[in-house]
Amino acid sequence: MCCSQHSQAWLGSFAAPIRGPRSASTIAAVSSRRGASSVKPVPLGDGDDMLVMSAEDQQFWNEMMQRVDLPELADLRSRLDSTHPVGIRRNSRTLKREDGVRSLGLPCYSYFCEVKKQYPKYVVLAKIGDFYETLGFDALLLCQFAKTNPMSPRSGVARAGVPIQNMPRAVRALNAADISVVVCSEIPSGRYGQPSPRKDRTIMGVSTPANPMILYSAVEDGGLSEEVYAEGLPLIGVASSKAGYIFFEYRHELRTILVSEQLSAETLMSKLYAQRAAPPLLVHSSVKEVASLGSSTGRVELLIKAYAKGVLNIKSFTSDNPLQGFKNEVKLEMSLHPREGLRVLTAEKHKDGRPLAPYLSTINNLGLNNSPGMPTLLEAALPSRTPPESRRWLEGMLRQPPPPAQALALHQACRTLAEQTDPIPNLSAAMSIKKVSEVILVRQGNENFFRELVGVLLPVIQLMHQPGLNSLVDGLMTYVDWDLQMHVEKEDLLQTGNSALQEIMRVVDMDGSGATGLCRERDSGSESDAESSSSSSSTASSSGRSPPSDGGLALALRRLQSENERFRGKVNPDIIKKQLKQVDTLRLKIEVEVSRIMKRLMAASSEGKDPMKYRPSCKYHDDDRTVWLSLVHLSKATKLKDELQLYHPTDRKGSTVTGSVSTQQLDVLLAEYREATDRAALEVKAQLYLLCETLDPWLKQLMTCTQASIVGRALMEHVDEAVSRSWCLPELEAVQKGELPKGPPRLEVTGMWPYWKDVQAPDTVINDLVLDRIILLTGPNMAGKSTILRSIAAVAILGNCGLLVPAESATIPFYDAYMLRNFSGDSPLEGLSSFALEMVDVKAVLRDATARSLILLDEMGKGTEVLAATSLSGALLEQLGDRGCTAVFATHLHDLVGLMREREQEGQIVNMCMEVVEDKTVQGDKIIKALAPTWRIVPGHCFESLAFQVSQDYGVQSQVVHRAMHLFELLSQGRPLKLLQDAQNFDKTSSANSVESLEGNGISSHASLLSNLQLGAGSNGSYGHKEDQSAGSESEESSSEPSSTSSAPEEVHTIEEASMVLKSVLIQILQQEEQEILLEPSSPPESSNRGHDPILHLVGPGQRWPASHLQRSAVYIVRYSSGWFYCGETDNVKKRLKDHSTRMPSVCNHRGPGLQFLYTLIGEEAKSRARQIESACIKALRKQNFPLVSDADANHKSFGRSTRGRKAKKQMEEVAASTIGGDSQHDAGNETPVIASTSQVVASTSQIVASTSQVVAVTAI
Repeated sequence: MCCSQHSQAWLGSFAAPIRGPRSASTIAAVSSRRGASSVKPVPLGDGDDMLVMSAEDQQFWNEMMQRVDLPELADLRSRLDSTHPVGIRRNSRTLKREDGVRSLGLPCYSYFCEVKKQYPKYVVLAKIGDFYETLGFDALLLCQFAKTNPMSPRSGVARAGVPIQNMPRAVRALNAADISVVVCSEIPSGRYGQPSPRKDRTIMGVSTPANPMILYSAVEDGGLSEEVYAEGLPLIGVASSKAGYIFFEYRHELRTILVSEQLSAETLMSKLYAQRAAPPLLVHSSVKEVASLGSSTGRVELLIKAYAKGVLNIKSFTSDNPLQGFKNEVKLEMSLHPREGLRVLTAEKHKDGRPLAPYLSTINNLGLNNSPGMPTLLEAALPSRTPPESRRWLEGMLRQPPPPAQALALHQACRTLAEQTDPIPNLSAAMSIKKVSEVILVRQGNENFFRELVGVLLPVIQLMHQPGLNSLVDGLMTYVDWDLQMHVEKEDLLQTGNSALQEIMRVVDMDGSGATGLCRERDSGSESDAESSSSSSSTASSSGRSPPSDGGLALALRRLQSENERFRGKVNPDIIKKQLKQVDTLRLKIEVEVSRIMKRLMAASSEGKDPMKYRPSCKYHDDDRTVWLSLVHLSKATKLKDELQLYHPTDRKGSTVTGSVSTQQLDVLLAEYREATDRAALEVKAQLYLLCETLDPWLKQLMTCTQASIVGRALMEHVDEAVSRSWCLPELEAVQKGELPKGPPRLEVTGMWPYWKDVQAPDTVINDLVLDRIILLTGPNMAGKSTILRSIAAVAILGNCGLLVPAESATIPFYDAYMLRNFSGDSPLEGLSSFALEMVDVKAVLRDATARSLILLDEMGKGTEVLAATSLSGALLEQLGDRGCTAVFATHLHDLVGLMREREQEGQIVNMCMEVVEDKTVQGDKIIKALAPTWRIVPGHCFESLAFQVSQDYGVQSQVVHRAMHLFELLSQGRPLKLLQDAQNFDKTSSANSVESLEGNGISSHASLLSNLQLGAGSNGSYGHKEDQSAGSESEESSSEPSSTSSAPEEVHTIEEASMVLKSVLIQILQQEEQEILLEPSSPPESSNRGHDPILHLVGPGQRWPASHLQRSAVYIVRYSSGWFYCGETDNVKKRLKDHSTRMPSVCNHRGPGLQFLYTLIGEEAKSRARQIESACIKALRKQNFPLVSDADANHKSFGRSTRGRKAKKQMEEVAASTIGGDSQHDAGNETPVIASTSQVVASTSQIVASTSQVVAVTAI
């Protein structure tokens, strides 16, 4: 076939646009899905076609307009018509006839409406002259996201556009904003110099976020020499089934849908975050339906919405078969034909769906999800100069490591690169396989594309030919075959690559040496002259000096060639010799003719009195692609006009150009020249088209070469960076037939350091580690436990990808799951507290953990109280140990060491800790000793927390830290045991804020919490006291403070202890003599004292007293925030409480929980009895070493005039004595009395009155 036949064939193939209007079947399918048939058409006006604007489309554009928030667009936005498909408000004043069609007087308005019929939710850009313009809704979106200005904003009609050269940038900006674009172009009329009432237009391309490429077709004018190859993202879909979640990924370059099934919720979210997706995210209705049933899938739906928020919109689809439904949605989004076939591949998996992708928490902890504050593993593994395609590939692999066989192949390639001593070809990653596939399939490759393709193919071919690199090539081929799911033999790849290179180099001008064609040498001498003429012309015009002597002839002829012969330098001149010869011949004739005319005119102008005034000029006219001459006064050159047959020419639209002159001969030559250049340009495009056609059968091999180049370049950059960081290539576990080994994994690392650190830095610490069982890791705060976990995860994932690791040496097994969790934070979106979220994570760990899983848990149990956290952690460790898991469990729950003692002896668990050493610093004359972490992991356990030291180092107020240290010392001396004994029968569920008598046995949940404060406390590694330890040791002194009325007491007593004393006094009085005290039935009623117990009430800081207790007599005990107590009686509870809140600031204003007011109400006319109870209670408190602000009222002796009063006085003295305990013992050699414990008081009391299950309701502030 000859060249002209090639051109005709190529042009004919584009008679229909490459991405033109959809077929009738497609449009019908889309309309039925949108429900258009049920919507009444909206008339546009007299004479206009009836366009359908569905309710769904109206809602879509209303939502899109909400995104338009630029102030300068507010007025235009208010003038839009939301019921019109384009958004133009109907205004009779702007209506006019345009070729018999009722129009709005806007360019191409009817065409916009026609395109909107097919693409109602797309922005339409149509080429009008030198701009791509749009109207209505689309215009405002173009201004908002492409940062353009509206055209004629005062007209009230939304209209905007961009110059031709800026159109690709505008399309990319709209795609980035999740907006799809239809690009329409003009079809040249081919009638130069004749009026053309209407230009035909066609859809040049459809650009979506998933497929943003705009490839110019033959109908595109020559104003753009470069195609736009924007990279798209894959379309992602999610569905649910009984076996788990389904993850769909559509790869447009392969026309393939990858399906991953039976996924857990964690794996699904990991895959979503691991893969950047193009909008919309397609979610099958099965996900929402399962969520509505109240199952855990509801959490997944919330997580999906959180993932998509601010990134891409979610589109729900419904179908009986989720895969078929996803296929249909892909075809709609990608503008594919309904019958176009798509390949479906199920992701390769091993037994039980292994290996699993690293969980989202693992990805976040390694900085692979742009997590703030997290060191990025990718930045450590690659240098900043790495090409984007290679960087994206490695990032995706770290987020989802390959199977063992492919990891070993990459490991083999890395070893070859690390050990290679000879130079090797530098692989290129300038192109993606999507670009190669799309361009060749639609036959739209230009010369730059093929030059880049040669730059990709040539190094790969050279690599395959170079001796000693077979292992590198084999490793790359093994991985790429698996990655693309396409097998290509090495010999086939080599042969096809050579053939493709030869074919490309035969057609394409690789260095652009033919840019000036056959006339390069002839024009080389005049180029400088033309440039100097241009320069001098501009200088003359600006400064008023004379124009160039040749009248701009050289410059005009140069412009004529450069603007019309842009096809030069694209293909080799040898294959378009005929076309080039015609163009060169005609251009030479034009130069001769123009020079002849110009010479005669210049001679005539020099004969006059003012030659410069009438000097002619030669100019190139861009719009008409021609060279014409200009005369100041044509009437002055009447003789020349007749002699040269000059006349005013007509432009491309048929209008007379009065400011220029030409000749018939010149115009004929120019017309023939333009036709010749158009034929040459068409032949160039035809040759490039045929080259794409030639390469089409080799597309599989070309894509394999391209992907191998991307992967190889990434490995080269990684090995270079890793070697510079002193990383090592680990030894990997051997596998058979790609299956995971059967035995337990053993991770052995020597000289490991954090991946984000420089090993040469003085503060970098290296560690050795063997992980073949469960490691229980303890250590202080800021000692490096979390750093160790991240380092282990990084080493394991890098090794399982076949890459180098930050260590001196390592032996790494293959894992089937990677779980790095640092239990922190809640999830308000899901309605989960921090502890509930921890339990969700624990459930996932127990569900997915096997003997070959890597489990790294950091500080589980932070969301609940210590005893429960310890118990749950112990149970989890036992379960993991029974499964034979390898794990590292970092914790501050020191009692786990004791709980796991038996497991440690069995070899399931090994104790390791972060090392802490004593550090001495000299400050003046003092030597200050402190503990400092070394960041080394060593065998054993460490119960130091360094909490106070870290708090002080990071700016916590010193008085808070000192007070905390004091309280910690008290807690460490056994005080929680006494609180446990006092609270044995406390029931937090009581609703009356009442203090009831305690039982002599049993431990409540609240007591368990108090006792848990003692467990693991202290630096000596003790595990706390037994519950049956006596309270005699509790009289040990705490750290003392200055003795004064307002200073804190040496021994801390609580309001609960005071309530026991008051209760004991009251109960004994009831036993000795009936007294009218306000009583309340106990539940259940089992008391010898008429089934009643005294009721105590507590008002804590920030609480109000009960209104029913106002103006009542009462006996009360006040505990100030400093720890001091006061006992008294009153006839007005409210007034007395207020008095104590404002009195004695030196006592009240102190660290502590605030004022606590405990009282019991006394019956009517019981003032004397209240004073008797007050006196006995003060004496009892004083005997038990309660720090009292005043005990003067204990000396009351007059309680009334009646005999009954005198008896009461004696009874009070007996009560006080019995409360103190007549059999108080004294330690040998120590005359300090040993106070009976509260449990002893309760025991003696229970002999008189049976205890009940009711307890004090103590409200803490």
